[in-house]
Amino acid sequence: MISIKEACRYQNFLMNTIDNLNYLLSDKTNLTTITEKHFKNKSNSNAVDEVIEEDNERIFNCKANDISYLMIELIDERARLAMAISKAKSQEKINWVENGEKMDLDSAVDYNKTLRTAANKLTELASMKDKVIKTQGSDYLINNEGNQNKYYYPVEKTVKVDFNKKVVYNLDKKLLDKMDKISTAIEEFMLLNIVDFTPSLSLHATLEDVILQYEEKLANKNK
Repeated sequence: MISIKEACRYQNFLMNTIDNLNYLLSDKTNLTTITEKHFKNKSNSNAVDEVIEEDNERIFNCKANDISYLMIELIDERARLAMAISKAKSQEKINWVENGEKMDLDSAVDYNKTLRTAANKLTELASMKDKVIKTQGSDYLINNEGNQNKYYYPVEKTVKVDFNKKVVYNLDKKLLDKMDKISTAIEEFMLLNIVDFTPSLSLHATLEDVILQYEEKLANKNK
């Protein structure tokens, strides 16, 4: 039994482990053994034929077929975990009321994400300032000889914020405060609500730990 937050962390851990196992199954070093037979005697009657086994830098002893079974086991475990998380999420509502009703976890997460997008834009708007841009313009004039000459002159362009910044600023602060409260409700829900699931691996296990544990499992099974 673990909290929803830990379950989600374990779900990501399983996916990373599955990806790493898939990578091992793509590395030819882990899939083959190389043997060289040197038939020296065919050219030199005094020489002895030699067989050389090339060293293989594997981190595990089990074969690709065992790694494949391990990968499928973890995929199945992740599927069971996903269903357990979904069940845990649906059993309760988070402690946040919107439009007169408590929200479920996924709706609250999506709502907060959308609010954050809006708040980011409002923060950007609230930080806008009036500014004066100084550039240079040009025109032509006819001189006393009747020739056309180009001349330059300074230009000031004033850019003024054309909305009520105070309204935007206050709305931004209101959204940020609301988001903080929803985030707290989400965090409490994920920490306090329990998923009916027991992980088969330590969340801090390395890939080598996972494979060694599986090798031990296979050894015990074959006793």
